[in-house]
Amino acid sequence: MKKNFFSLLLLLSIFSCKQNSEESIPLDTSKIIKLPKLENIHTYIQHPKSEDRICGNGIQWAKKDIEKGELVFSMPNGEGDYDLRQEKYIRILCKKHNLIFRFEMIDDAPVEEGMQGCYGAYMDNMLAKKFNSNFKQNLLNEADIMLSKSNDTIRSWDCDIKPKIERLTSENSIHILLDAKFKKQLAKDKIYYGAGIDISFYIDKKGKPSGYHLDDYNRLEKNNREKYKMQFVKAGIDQLKKYQKCSAGEIKGQKVITKQTIRTYFN
Repeated sequence: MKKNFFSLLLLLSIFSCKQNSEESIPLDTSKIIKLPKLENIHTYIQHPKSEDRICGNGIQWAKKDIEKGELVFSMPNGEGDYDLRQEKYIRILCKKHNLIFRFEMIDDAPVEEGMQGCYGAYMDNMLAKKFNSNFKQNLLNEADIMLSKSNDTIRSWDCDIKPKIERLTSENSIHILLDAKFKKQLAKDKIYYGAGIDISFYIDKKGKPSGYHLDDYNRLEKNNREKYKMQFVKAGIDQLKKYQKCSAGEIKGQKVITKQTIRTYFN
């Protein structure tokens, strides 16, 4: 069975076992079912299904806000990848255009009860009517330009072009070989040290790294591992400081200051 965002092919085959025979009935291709392509939400809200409570409630909520004089620049938010890197500047631009900025909570997985995101889609249509069809995307682009010209610190994964650290084989993790004396101490106390810690640092617009610090410490072994915490941190930072040749991250063709987080494992 193969899945994609738009269609699902369900292959049904019936096998008949006969005594002393492994013969099977051929695939009945008439049983192949193809689901219809998902409708664009901005089109769907023009004629939502009567039983779709989720979408209906979202549209009604949007209409009530508009009646109160609230035209909203809405963006999805949830447990998935919904980070809005230029949020700070979108909020500034929204005030300039007398708009309210608001996140709309969206579940990661589709829900059977109906279509999510209808509040934002309805508001998008109203923005297009008041301004133009490209207004929302243009405002996001303008906020991105403001961000790229600032001295704000950006998370590395939010960049159009991520910063690069020369000779580091993985952009997210590193394995460090502990010295024999330290490993002997850990073995004596029966310390498990493979869980890893997160160490962060900054890469400026010229590609210079600095500000190494502990970001997250895995406490799977609370009893004994804690007393060696600073030794683990020092070993991780000392190793990462060996990688001084970096290139800056970029947004809209402009170099930006980034925060890089590396999961550090110990062998």
